[in-house]
Amino acid sequence: MSLRTYLFGIFISSCLFWAAFLLIFFNTNPQEGGSLIIFFFFASLFFALWGSFTLIDFYLRVFISKNEIYYANINIALREGLLFALAVLFLLGLKIAEILNFLNLFLLILAIISLEFYFLAKN
Repeated sequence: MSLRTYLFGIFISSCLFWAAFLLIFFNTNPQEGGSLIIFFFFASLFFALWGSFTLIDFYLRVFISKNEIYYANINIALREGLLFALAVLFLLGLKIAEILNFLNLFLLILAIISLEFYFLAKN
């Protein structure tokens, strides 16, 4: 599979997940829908954010680094997109539980930076 096809697949799936997220957001009531609606809400948001952050990170890496080995950039972009999407969902969960504060935010950022340094040192 070529890189262009791969990125196009990520783009199309991100658009579909954003459409699913917006459909769930505007057409359902979480109090009446139960836990299945909440699961689909968070799952569609997670995959939409993951794809969007991956594409943004990939094109920023290509633009900034002028690296000609694009496949190396896509692996890093997928990993960082996953970390950013998990961080956003974790922050949303903390906000829903009403325990989000600056200390939690700082610790989450520190954990993400530590994970990224681990993956960079591993290579």
